[in-house]
Amino acid sequence: MKIFKYWGPPEPYARFMTTTSTKDQEMWGRRLFGEPRSTDWEPIEIVPAEEDPGVPLPLEPMADITTVNDTSRNCVWGPRARAALEPHVGRCGEFLPLRCKEADWVLFHVTRIIDALDEEASEIIYFPDARRKVLRFVKMSFRPQMLEGELMFRIPQRSSADVFVTDRFAQLVEQHDLIGFNLKLVWDSESDKPQRA
Repeated sequence: MKIFKYWGPPEPYARFMTTTSTKDQEMWGRRLFGEPRSTDWEPIEIVPAEEDPGVPLPLEPMADITTVNDTSRNCVWGPRARAALEPHVGRCGEFLPLRCKEADWVLFHVTRIIDALDEEASEIIYFPDARRKVLRFVKMSFRPQMLEGELMFRIPQRSSADVFVTDRFAQLVEQHDLIGFNLKLVWDSESDKPQRA
């Protein structure tokens, strides 16, 4: 089994940002950390990201996923990605609508939290002034028996920051030739050696 950290598309693929609307910025800034949001969600308008104020970045090339406000952990998918992945990820999260004139994007908010991290085998740096609050992972190790049949998940140690996917998810991306998924390997059970996170 392999575990990857979900990451947005690398350059030069198009990126987006929320509008200057206070309402949109506040909605995007809400805690998308695993708790369901569909009941209080209002569609946010996103526009092409800007290189400089008033100078939007190019819309080409366009990948099947994008980032909004340079937040790579939020899964913003286009029609091809949604059509390919929606039949498989239903229990992993919820689709939240976005408004965009340039492309048909949707936010997939991962709500599945699994306590699968093997903390003893991982190398973790904690905040010095907070009890067991993770600052960052140097190396990660997982308990594979907790992740059988899984595709996408968060972990309780850092649900506010990271989304992880299994090799089954990576296979779906490859099978459907989806563009822009920038998955970072963080653990491989066969080598049993944690990768640098």
